[in-house]
Amino acid sequence: MTLNRQGLHLLNRRGQAKDMTEATKDTTSLSPLLALSMIRHENIKQQKLHALIKNRKITFAGNERLKIFGLLTCSSGKQMKKQNRVFFRNESDAYESGFRPCGHCLRKDYRNWVKINR
Repeated sequence: MTLNRQGLHLLNRRGQAKDMTEATKDTTSLSPLLALSMIRHENIKQQKLHALIKNRKITFAGNERLKIFGLLTCSSGKQMKKQNRVFFRNESDAYESGFRPCGHCLRKDYRNWVKINR
């Protein structure tokens, strides 16, 4: 996998590693980190993560193994292993990455997702 200077894995929407220049091609005004659709928890420093959450640059977390995303405050999400946790800027990034809404904290969205996908 490719690493940038901060030691972050650069991922495309399918979770595959990608080159830093490819990640920032269309979003030159954004920081390289925010050009990503998904950020792995184990590859970001705690201080940087807190700053992104405080500035509302990250608004959702997900379980990469289960492909479920939810609110940062979700009690179910807080129990997952760090190596499975990923972060998203918004709901559309999570959906585009193939994740479904959490049935606990995003109950209404989950019910709509079930109707559409089953």
